[in-house]
Amino acid sequence: MRFLCLCLSLLFSSVASAAEPEFILTITSGGERTGRLPVSIELPADVRDGHWELLVPSSGLQISAQTAGNRLVFQQPVKWAAGSVHSFEMRAAEQPKKTAFRWNNSHGDLTLSRNDEPVLNYNVAIDEPPSGLDRLYRKSGYFHPVYSPAGNVLTADFPVDHAHQHGIFFAWVKTTIAGHPIDFWNQARGTGTILHRELSSSQQGNEFASFSAELEHLMDPTADPQTALQEQWSVNAFPSPTFHIWELQSEQRNVLDVPVTLEKYHYGGMAFRGSVDWILNKDNTECRMLTSEGDNREQGNHKAARWVKISGPATDGKAQTSRCGLVMMSHPENARSPQKVRLHPTKPYFCFCPVVDEQLILEPGDVFRSRYLMVTFDGDPEPHELEELWSDYACELDVKLD
Repeated sequence: MRFLCLCLSLLFSSVASAAEPEFILTITSGGERTGRLPVSIELPADVRDGHWELLVPSSGLQISAQTAGNRLVFQQPVKWAAGSVHSFEMRAAEQPKKTAFRWNNSHGDLTLSRNDEPVLNYNVAIDEPPSGLDRLYRKSGYFHPVYSPAGNVLTADFPVDHAHQHGIFFAWVKTTIAGHPIDFWNQARGTGTILHRELSSSQQGNEFASFSAELEHLMDPTADPQTALQEQWSVNAFPSPTFHIWELQSEQRNVLDVPVTLEKYHYGGMAFRGSVDWILNKDNTECRMLTSEGDNREQGNHKAARWVKISGPATDGKAQTSRCGLVMMSHPENARSPQKVRLHPTKPYFCFCPVVDEQLILEPGDVFRSRYLMVTFDGDPEPHELEELWSDYACELDVKLD
């Protein structure tokens, strides 16, 4: 009997211990937050990766959460007012047998799916150009295909009109290094290119998926290649009932012992290249652009914008939707925010370009940091929906973990 009592005592003790929260998380919202975008915050390094349960003490509400690489992601249950304070008890949760987000790394492609539907593809291996094009066009380290939620392919690769444009990519056009002009965008000039170097990590789960990669901005890539900028990409994808949403964070470090000057120029930077079916001509007028300021592609070119929306006819998706497209949002922490944008008058292409008005100089060891949120859609979301997403993305959160 004494042994049985002892066992019961130990059992109840362990249950009570397991029920104790590991951390108390307190978040103060710097602005109004609608909840269209999941909460994504950085935590101390000693918080383990895995799945968690967040308990709201005041209501007893339980929220699923996930950590990976010191990042915690969860869906907020209600709107947050500016200055509101939200406390959660963090408890360990069971690892799900199957997760909504899944990575597949094969044949030189890193592909993300959610609930078995494709979201994006990152090109790890070098893609050779189509027959008839110079090998200078060979390319890796970019996103293509990128999909709408219904499965429409939104991006183009090696398009016949601009073979140097590749899905979603980040490149500078007019740079000067040690007195020499280097073009990392227009590969056919032979002075520069950008290639994938190494995958460093990937995570998957229900609340988000992530991966990190290293890229190289190479000078003189065919004769005497030398790395000028070493770039780190961190990608985080988030769940949404209506969109595919993911963020790209970039850090470009000057690894030379001389400055890299990003000269004043009318394009270059974080870019999107859409389907060739969206090229404007007398028979096709359906590709549209809209900026956060309400401007179309003619009005908004080289003006500052917080986000750009591009859309066109849906052609190959699984759902019968009339339109599909992508919104790219530039984070307010980015250099010269809100950045000016290049909106091409006829091609399905735009970019955020912080050097439209003035050069940027990266001294040896300097790091150029950028963040952009990608939102793909079917149909034609209203500007107020995008503004709510933007508000969530731009909202500053003060985080305390005890």
